[in-house]
Amino acid sequence: MVDNYLNEFLGEDSPLNKPVEDEKRPSWAIDGETSGKAFDAIVKLRKEKLRYINGHSNKKDFKKIFDYKISKAEVAKEIGKKPQPIFNDVSYSVGLSNYYDDVNDKLEGKKELKINKPKHGLQHLSKEEIKKKAQKQEKDLVKLQKDNCEELYGRLLSSMPFNIKKILGLM
Repeated sequence: MVDNYLNEFLGEDSPLNKPVEDEKRPSWAIDGETSGKAFDAIVKLRKEKLRYINGHSNKKDFKKIFDYKISKAEVAKEIGKKPQPIFNDVSYSVGLSNYYDDVNDKLEGKKELKINKPKHGLQHLSKEEIKKKAQKQEKDLVKLQKDNCEELYGRLLSSMPFNIKKILGLM
């Protein structure tokens, strides 16, 4: 019942109705073998690191390199092996190392984009900048109120009947 409701509410094009497609598995990553497990571990860790990068925007959040990058030890720990043989001594180690380096380069690029993204809002301005901005806006407000008052007074006088102007002594 809930599934039918969601399908009706979201429609057929909903991403929830489409199967999730992971990255294509390279030829060196074989399902059920250590190479496949290492590939899956890198994919899983990449998602975790991307979540960390998306959740942090200050440069100080990225001081520890392995908060946003994958370490070989993390991959090895994920699959229950030692990092030395996985990345150096086996037939798939070249492909795995290249993939590992590529993923870390992409994570580094995402981190740089996140850090260098221009900041908006008052929380990113200094106290002096906020003070100047507030003073400028206050001056603009006073000027607008004065102009508006003069405009209203002019409209009032132009729409006022002649006899009332004479009674008020405006003529």
